[in-house]
Amino acid sequence: MISFALVSCSEQKPGESNKLIEKEASRQPDNSKEKINPAIYQLMMNELMSTLKNWNDILPAYKLKAVQTTIELFKIREKAILRKPAEFYVDGVSQLLKQTPGFSQGLPTAIKILAVMEYDFDNGEDKDVLAKNVLGQEVYANLQNTKKPAEGGIPENNPIVQ
Repeated sequence: MISFALVSCSEQKPGESNKLIEKEASRQPDNSKEKINPAIYQLMMNELMSTLKNWNDILPAYKLKAVQTTIELFKIREKAILRKPAEFYVDGVSQLLKQTPGFSQGLPTAIKILAVMEYDFDNGEDKDVLAKNVLGQEVYANLQNTKKPAEGGIPENNPIVQ
């Protein structure tokens, strides 16, 4: 059985994730013609919370919905706002997995890493302090040497794997 816990997200209340996922499953993505099956979506989200091993097999509408839900979870749990669109993070997760095949965390961790790298994770904390805390000093230093936040995207020499 796959654990349903947000890796690196603080103060999870029992059942809170399930309620949000059930609510989100009933809503269809605004820009998708594909219908989301709530039962499949629930199972997929349960898995994505702890692993991205099947990310490449997921339909685009489900990926988009999963990212939208994860962004909502950050809003609720960490009082954080991510301003970039969900599509940016769908592409970013795919790119991260391509560049870092051994990435073994769940969707929330991947999105948080990407958002912090992009200086898009706004929880009121200083963005450089947050980046050092989330990424670690070495990765943060590598990131500073490889790209500026305004450039966007994951740098070619991904500092996460160095």
